Amino acid sequence: MPHHGLGPKGAQALAQVLESNTSITHIDLTSNHITSGGAHLGRSLMSNTTITYLDLTGNHLGWEGGKEIAECLSDNSTLKTLILKDNRLGDREASLIGSHLRSNSTLTVLDLSHNNIGCLGAIALGHGVGGNDTLKELNIGWNNIRPKGLAGFLTALKDNGVLSNLIVEANGLGDNGQAVAALIQKNTSLAVLGLASTDACIQQMLKTVEQSYSLRSLDVSNNPITDIGAIPLFKAVMNNSGLKWLGIKNIKLTKEGRGKLEEMKAEKSGLVVVEDEGG
Repeated sequence: MPHHGLGPKGAQALAQVLESNTSITHIDLTSNHITSGGAHLGRSLMSNTTITYLDLTGNHLGWEGGKEIAECLSDNSTLKTLILKDNRLGDREASLIGSHLRSNSTLTVLDLSHNNIGCLGAIALGHGVGGNDTLKELNIGWNNIRPKGLAGFLTALKDNGVLSNLIVEANGLGDNGQAVAALIQKNTSLAVLGLASTDACIQQMLKTVEQSYSLRSLDVSNNPITDIGAIPLFKAVMNNSGLKWLGIKNIKLTKEGRGKLEEMKAEKSGLVVVEDEGG
């Protein structure tokens, strides 16, 4: 039911139906202006036993609509995918989600991208995910997380042994590449890592990228990478037998750097390298 203009009242009516629903498993409520009506949906999810997928993208939930959605994670035992992209969620909401993730044992996919989460919310969320043993895919890209907060978030995740897909693009990482290195080293299930547009200093993480047995996809596009970082990156990728996809859009290479890139591609013919917007 995307783009149906449900609004808060429509969401309340739908929530009443969902409380006793025994057949609906998949709900897409993208862009329905639900706002505070998310509270009704959250309360219905506490008792619903059939819904496995819920997409609430672009509903401006905020605190009024997001609080109960977060709280339902402690009680709901069927929801596997929750998409909360673009919902004006901030530190309070992220912290609450993190708290309730600790006692959730079913959610495997969580998308919190394009919100207003800052450093405090990111760190609290990280601790929640760190204590969760079912979540496999997490997207917190395009929030307002600065280097200290993103480093704290990544550090909190390092003891998580199940997260396999992590996207943190368009936040600030800066010189905290060591936090990424520690995560790659400790979390042996991490297969997909999105670091695009994070102002990342990649030199600090290259050794663990080279030695990782689990990493399959790495995106470092749109970062201030020149030959100094790129050439060691290409060497690390050549020495990693498992990496299958590398994103390096908009990095600055000289003739020497371009030559090393071509050497890497020749050495690893099965590697997909995305260099520009055309793929």
